Amino acid sequence: MTRVLPREAAMYLGLQFGHYLVKDFINNGGFGMVFEAEDTRNARVVAIKILKLNPDRGTLAEFDNEDELLFKLRGSSNVIARIDAGTGKIPLTQTPSFMPIELDVHYIVMELAQACLEDLLAYRDILGWQERIRLFRGLVKGMHQMHLKEVVHRDLKAGNCLVVWQGRGHTETKVSDLGRSRDLKNPPKHHALEYLAGRGDLRFAPPELLWMQGFDNPRVWMQADLYGLGSVLFELATGQGITGVALGSGPDHCHRISKMPPNLRRAHFESQIGDMRGRYELAFDMFKAELPKSIANQMTELVRQLCDPDPSKRVPRVIAKSQTERPGLQWLLRRVDILARMLRNAEAQEEKNRRRKESKP
Repeated sequence: MTRVLPREAAMYLGLQFGHYLVKDFINNGGFGMVFEAEDTRNARVVAIKILKLNPDRGTLAEFDNEDELLFKLRGSSNVIARIDAGTGKIPLTQTPSFMPIELDVHYIVMELAQACLEDLLAYRDILGWQERIRLFRGLVKGMHQMHLKEVVHRDLKAGNCLVVWQGRGHTETKVSDLGRSRDLKNPPKHHALEYLAGRGDLRFAPPELLWMQGFDNPRVWMQADLYGLGSVLFELATGQGITGVALGSGPDHCHRISKMPPNLRRAHFESQIGDMRGRYELAFDMFKAELPKSIANQMTELVRQLCDPDPSKRVPRVIAKSQTERPGLQWLLRRVDILARMLRNAEAQEEKNRRRKESKP
């Protein structure tokens, strides 16, 4: 996929920050740009994420937050690995008095991914469902690792997931873009009102946040992450965010809700859940039509659970004792493994039937 080189990004090519020489532009995000770089000590190829110039206080806080969380999550196999971080200087054009001007540059160095999951969605037709389920499982495992360390993502979508080459023909999906994530062990970094509504791309936002029903507590954010996982699975089938398909909601909707008195928002949200379920069913039908018949019912039921408009319905009603002793998403990993096994068995049976037919005279 062709990347458009932003004007600011061109300034960094060929510069060195710390031990890292910026070589090539990869992607442009909301508050940072990602480049391929070389570690001059050992020629290792890495990714370097550079914060855009003149960030406001909130943007700088999100960038620093991502660095802190990646450091906390080091060693997690399915979260993008942080290698280094620091600040550098970038020279600007000299003034008429020939006094040099330099600006601070903040950067995070990470392992280099070979693709963004969103980019692979353009090739869904040639990406088999065995592979799609495997990629999804890697994402679930990454979220499981985050939740075990009491970190929630809050902005899940295929565009925030990376595919990393592991060698010997194996790739792994890893969670990335943790700028809007939250360490539940630490006090919030934003005012309580900041947690009412969805942040990021609202085509993927949980409906309760579109109705400004968010609160800064672990239960709310973990339920929102479950919705995000369901939305990514929906993307793997359709290439679209489920919220945008089901509700068509966006900034205009949030603006209307924000004008409501706070004491009426909850009642309004609850009164809309029935109508929302009907609209989500149309999206689930669209999802099911893209699935192999052998897993269509079971996988649609999983997405129906993860993306239920009522956040409390996203978690299984009965959780094994082992899950209460070791919280996380082990229950979801098991569900995904069952789906993968069902698909393998069905495909093996289809292949056996095909060979039997070919062997008949």
